[in-house]
Amino acid sequence: ELDSNEHQKVIEFLNWVNVMQEQVGHPPVDIKCAVKFLSARKFDVTRAITLFRNHEALRDQYKLRTINPAFGSLRDELDSGKFTIIVNQQAEEPKLWRYSQLASTTFTRHPT
Repeated sequence: ELDSNEHQKVIEFLNWVNVMQEQVGHPPVDIKCAVKFLSARKFDVTRAITLFRNHEALRDQYKLRTINPAFGSLRDELDSGKFTIIVNQQAEEPKLWRYSQLASTTFTRHPT
């Protein structure tokens, strides 16, 4: 639950970010997303906006705006059998985990 100060910062974040989103033709950000970015930056609105802008730039740079698992290299990876879907009863969506055969068969000891 957000306190009144945090709620005000969410509103401020959404006002800035959704104007940016509209300018580039992307859908508006919801409160849940705003809270995630603000939480990551201890509710510092300026830093959260910078984080969001960097996040969006990476999505554009690597063409991650839309991901279609039915085509391309993602389909090849999913078909490879290196992934297992783990259903989490409390989560909204199942989680996808990647297994590495090398990691499961190689043990390394490091002095601490």
